[in-house]
Amino acid sequence: MTGVRNTYSNMSLEELLLQKEEIKQQKQAIKAEINSRIQNPKSKPLKRQLSEHSFIVTTTRIPTMQFTVQAKVKQFLQFIVYGNQAEAEMMLKSNTGILYELLTQKAEVTDYSGRKILGTALQLAMGAKDVRYRYDDECMVEMLMKYYQKLPDGEAVIAAQIAEQFPEGYEKQEVERRKRDREALNKVINAIGDSRSYKERDNAIEDFFVYLKSQTDETIISGYHFNDQLLIEALKLYDQNYKRFGDDWDTVKNIYCWRNVIGNIERYLTACDAQAFCQGICNIIEDKTKLTRTLTCQSDRGAAVKFYPLDSDPRFRLGEDYAADVTGCMDTLLADSSGYRAESLKTFLDKKHQRCEQLCSSINTNLRRVRAY
Repeated sequence: MTGVRNTYSNMSLEELLLQKEEIKQQKQAIKAEINSRIQNPKSKPLKRQLSEHSFIVTTTRIPTMQFTVQAKVKQFLQFIVYGNQAEAEMMLKSNTGILYELLTQKAEVTDYSGRKILGTALQLAMGAKDVRYRYDDECMVEMLMKYYQKLPDGEAVIAAQIAEQFPEGYEKQEVERRKRDREALNKVINAIGDSRSYKERDNAIEDFFVYLKSQTDETIISGYHFNDQLLIEALKLYDQNYKRFGDDWDTVKNIYCWRNVIGNIERYLTACDAQAFCQGICNIIEDKTKLTRTLTCQSDRGAAVKFYPLDSDPRFRLGEDYAADVTGCMDTLLADSSGYRAESLKTFLDKKHQRCEQLCSSINTNLRRVRAY
């Protein structure tokens, strides 16, 4: 019975009420069988009947309840990494009885890029940098914060989860990852520049693709999910090598750089950044529009194209047939090397990064206060 009591203590009010209702129903069933036993002496012994019902009462509901909560947590966290903010908030509103579980339990989920990520809702959102760009906007992290603050120990929970997501020394790991990414990027750009055949270029692209794919091999448990600075550097290198690669938008080497290098990096954008690309990062910055959460945009052929899920149309693939432009268009070719793409993307991503760092700084201050108390 000790194990049963411990299970009950971890159940929410909603679950306890459901448990109570099932026990009530099974008591009624026992009474019905007692009456049946009196009327039918040849039925199996009453002691055995009661024993069977006692077993059901103490064992069947608990694992079912736990499974239901775990399934809901998993679905909720999947919404987080997919950037489905409206669906995530709807789950919070419609499952108030398990609000604490939704916001504090961890599960492993897989994002659109194939990354396996383990964490709580807030940790997943912070790792993806799903924070607002505009002051008057509300993205995933800001939305979640409202519900965390409804918990009795909300501030402490927030502080502990952020501290776990960004532990001491994580900055060093980020610097090392950026160094590795930069080396791989420079290697493929130089290989394209020095190549004399399609085979040499294809081999260089394949090596780069394998390098990027290898970052999905291990489950992410802390830090940021993706080095978004890699894309900024790739756009800068495109501009810097534009003349070297033929000084025209339709030269073979410039096409490789745009579609296969930049496009392949974009396959690893977090969902919220992919949504920003579909909306047009320039539109968010210049027109001061809020994030609309769409994953569909237009190609330069005039057709609607899905950014995620990847390869929704096998005939038109990101990283092979096109790359996403900051204007909100999926371009097969890039018409110029003006440099505004890298600048716009840097403005957008840097501001979001600063927002994350500010949140971490303020939350760590609160954590120190909690520990001091």
